[in-house]
Order: sequence, then C-alpha cells, then structure tokens
Amino acid sequence: GIDNFFNPFTYDRRNGRFTRNGQTVTGHTATALHNLLDTVKAQKVIYASTYETFQGVPRRDGATGCLGVEESCVSLPSTQTSRGGTSTQSPTLGAAMATVLGVFPQYDVFDLAALVNSCAQSFPSIIGGVVNMPCVIETVCAETNSTSSVCDIAFPDPVFNDTRIGVLENPGMTADMLYAERSGISVISGWVCEAEEIIIELNGVEWKASYGTTRTDTQGECGDTDNGFSLLFNWNLLGDGIHSVKAYADGRKFAAVQVKVMTLGEEFVRLPKIWDKGEEFPGREEGIGLRWSNSLQNVVITDGTDMQLEQGYSTVSTVHGYLENPSLGSYQSGISAVSGWVCDAEEIVIELNGAEWKAGYGTTRTDTQGVCGDVDNGFSLLFNWNLLGDGIHSVKAYADGVLFASTEVKVTTLGKEFLRGVETFAAFTFEPFSEIMYVNLEWWEPIQNFVIVHFSDVD
Repeated sequence: GIDNFFNPFTYDRRNGRFTRNGQTVTGHTATALHNLLDTVKAQKVIYASTYETFQGVPRRDGATGCLGVEESCVSLPSTQTSRGGTSTQSPTLGAAMATVLGVFPQYDVFDLAALVNSCAQSFPSIIGGVVNMPCVIETVCAETNSTSSVCDIAFPDPVFNDTRIGVLENPGMTADMLYAERSGISVISGWVCEAEEIIIELNGVEWKASYGTTRTDTQGECGDTDNGFSLLFNWNLLGDGIHSVKAYADGRKFAAVQVKVMTLGEEFVRLPKIWDKGEEFPGREEGIGLRWSNSLQNVVITDGTDMQLEQGYSTVSTVHGYLENPSLGSYQSGISAVSGWVCDAEEIVIELNGAEWKAGYGTTRTDTQGVCGDVDNGFSLLFNWNLLGDGIHSVKAYADGVLFASTEVKVTTLGKEFLRGVETFAAFTFEPFSEIMYVNLEWWEPIQNFVIVHFSDVD
C-alpha cells in the first residue's frame, strides 16, 4: 500500500528509507516524504488498492473506482487532461497529497495537509469527507503561479451516492481521532435502517447485537423508527490496549473503528462499598460528585448528596430473566444501557416514568447458557438519562407484558440533554484490591460521562 501510494518512490519498512529506481532518497526530498508519511498516518488514511480505515469508509477495491461499502459509494469517472492522455484520480486525502506534492515538492507539507482538509467534500457516509481535487489543484496552482501541465487538468465532477447502510455511534470516531477510548461496561450501538441481523466483531470474534429498538431520530432517513441496535459489552474482557471493532448488517460491513481499552486488571471489579469523590467541572460552580458503579464498572456523576432510594426487585418467579442495569436503587448519569437477560420472550419493554421504550432483544449472552439452554437472551436499551432530568425516576421492565423488574434511580445531569465541547479530566482514588489505586478519568462526549484512561498503584 505505501509503495503504491508514494509511487514513484518506494518505502522500505525495514530501514525506514525511501528509494527511487533503487537509489536511496536523501536531503529535502526524503524529509518531505517522511513528513508526508507522518501526516498521512496522523490523518488515519490507509490507501492504495486495499483501503480500510475507520467508520464509514471500510474498503476501497481498486478496480471498482468506488470508495466505501456498497451503498456508501463514491464513483469516480476517469480524469481527462487538456494536453492529452487520461488519468484516474484517487479521492482519498493521502492520494491527493501525494499527487500534489509530487508536482510541487517545494510546497510545505503541513500547509498542503490543511489545504486538502479544507477542500474536503463531507457527507454523512464518509467521515472526514472526500477530497475535492479541483479545489486542491486550483488553489496550489494559484498560490505557486505554476505553469505545470497539472494546472490544465479538467476534472469531471465525481458522482456521489449518499445512501448509508447504517451508523455505528458507540464507540464512534471523528476525523481527528486515532481511536475511541472505552472502559468498564458500556453499549456498542447505532442504527441501521433495514436488517435481519446485526453482528459486532471484536478482535475477530462475533457477537450478535439486538436490533429494532426505538430511534425516533431515524424517521427522516429510514421512514420508520425501529432501527436501533445495541450490544452491552464488558471491555475488561479484551484487556488493556487497542482493539478492533467492526459492525455488519446481514453480512455487509458498514463500520470499523479502533478502540483503546483501559482496565483495572480484572474482568469484573467488585467493591464492597460505594466510593465517592468530589470534582470540579467546567461551567458548574458547585462541582460534581463521582461515584463508582459496580454494575457499569465505571463512575457515574452525582450531585454529591445521598438519598434513600427504593430498592425494588430485578426479577419475578413468572419470568426467567434479570434486570442488571440499572442496579436496584442506583445512581445514573450520561448515556448508558438499561439491560439484562430473559430466557424466552418476544418483546422486552422498558418503562421510564410511565413512558414505554422497546428494548433490543436477542444479544449474545454466553453466561446464560446453563440457565436458558441457549445464548441469545440479552436485552438492552441505550438511554440518555439526561432526558429525564435531575431527581428520582422510576424504571420498570416487562417481558411480553409481564412486569419482572421495578426500581428507582437517582439521575444527575449537567444541565443539558447533551453537553458539547467540554474537555476535562478527573481523578478517582479507591481500593479495589489490597492497595489504594489512582484512576485517571477523561470526559468522553459520546457517552456523556468519564472513561478510565489510566490507573496506577500508590505506595
């Protein structure tokens, strides 16, 4: 891929050198090429005939001229030059930069990267956009007053087919991210307009997600609202490090992201008590409280005060199942899952303050094999607790109309349904094992909560 991308230069991974016609490239040209390589890596663009990267642009098959997966496609006609000959221009950021830098080696690579980004045509199917080559070439030619034949290229307009299979929202990525960060137990979720089965592949292992939860925000694009999918997953199972997450709808891959996981060294940390910590938070003079949640393996935001909550119940004898999240009489914040398992049901409905929400049912739960005789028993509903507002709220769960779980939860919000533009860190000290631990937390906007990014022992 790198060799094709830097043609006519060749990159040798063994020694980190560029060559041309068998000769090592040195001097300013080598510096420019290495700078370009670093910039392209930083932009997360993987190029050439097998194009695979993050959400929205999973693959490019060289012969097809189509960027994306099936419905998410950009068709590029051949490009005619005014001085004869025909060439095909790749729409990727990396190829655009290589083309321009090859003709204008004196052009500053970082200025070029900014220019290419500014000339990107963005649309929902492809995060980061598709490079508008005429914009790039015309701008460079004007700035350099070049008389190169490249400046005479007549570019036809690319044909955009902006039809999506679906979107993976959690863990989601934006064009300026190398990976998403996750810790504890959270939901892998998103939406697909139409599918029979949603599969999430984690490091090559497939997990069936539930599909069909209510998503009123998809009405405009899908024509209906039963398009949500979710899979509750314990990231501790993967261990520390960067892991691969891919999403398939009826066998078609529509998303692929990298996730950096931080654990506390165990698959499930069970604390004998709730640990509280007060923290400052941007825009809140009174600050916030952080409280460890065993069921989420993460912290939740509180107002720092205790309140007696009704414990309720998580199952009844007539339903072979269990409501695991929210745990009985718990504190909730941000976006998380209402989840659990039921051995046999047609429909799981979650009632929040009297309003009914259909949960996805049938996710893979290998831990229910012994009880249920099969594994497709999980249910989950991704929910933004901010929608309920601050205070105590009622949560009930029904399996085919039978109430099997009921509890109260205390919700703490940050004053908005979805807080944007905040960057903040926090620290948490507690004793999960035989010693005190320091946990570093980072605010993660997609889940409206903190994630663990580092932990260490304290002597």
